[in-house]
Amino acid sequence: MTGVQTCALPIFAQNPTLRLYRVTLHEEPGDKFTLVFDCYAEDTEHAYEQAEDAYPGCELLTSTLC
Repeated sequence: MTGVQTCALPIFAQNPTLRLYRVTLHEEPGDKFTLVFDCYAEDTEHAYEQAEDAYPGCELLTSTLC
């Protein structure tokens, strides 16, 4: 059959060690507004690393496994 489309698996299906985390942060230290950053990560430290990559210089507050 021609024209068959395939879909890429979601990242969490490709790597079963990844779990959904929610990190709260201040984009700049001392900010009053709290941002929420969701990501797939292996553990809390990995989630924090991803948040810091997305928001360099941010102030990390919490990480929660969703």
